[in-house]
Amino acid sequence: MDQVSFSTEQFAAAQRASGAPAFLSPEEGLMQLWVFGILVIFKVSGNETGGAFSCIEDVVPPGSRGPYPHYHTREDEYWHVTEGELIWIVGGQEMSAPKGSFLHIRRGVLHGFQNRSDKFARMVVMYTPGKFMEWFIEVGIPAEGASLASFPGPSPRKEDYRKALQWLEVYGAGFPPLPEEIEHGEL
Repeated sequence: MDQVSFSTEQFAAAQRASGAPAFLSPEEGLMQLWVFGILVIFKVSGNETGGAFSCIEDVVPPGSRGPYPHYHTREDEYWHVTEGELIWIVGGQEMSAPKGSFLHIRRGVLHGFQNRSDKFARMVVMYTPGKFMEWFIEVGIPAEGASLASFPGPSPRKEDYRKALQWLEVYGAGFPPLPEEIEHGEL
């Protein structure tokens, strides 16, 4: 019998089309984007779940300031740290989240994270419902085939910050009053 070779991506696409469970190996995803220095790997889109949820993996480089503390008005978020350690600011309180930590952040709660270590951190992120994942598509820069060797990714420009703020409003997220340098795209 002849053997047929499929990539894991083809296998995952075939499973999704048939309604079978999807399988993605490490580093694989539906899409990869650079979003303000973080590599975002799409695992499951809201379209695939009927909008119920979406799932991404974030690869956060050492020293990353992460996203400025923000909130979502439409989604709850679930974060599982799978590698490294992050410092989270949730509801005005700072906490350490080492490998294995799990956070559930309800809509409306101010939150952000930073990687203050000298090692990469990874986390799996779920949004419920799954629409917010589209914000990453609007503001991200394609990063197909990116790996740890690809860091640092492209540096954000002033217009990237302005665009991100604009799209946050569309997707139901926001910030408390912003420092002037962020408001003017100069962070």
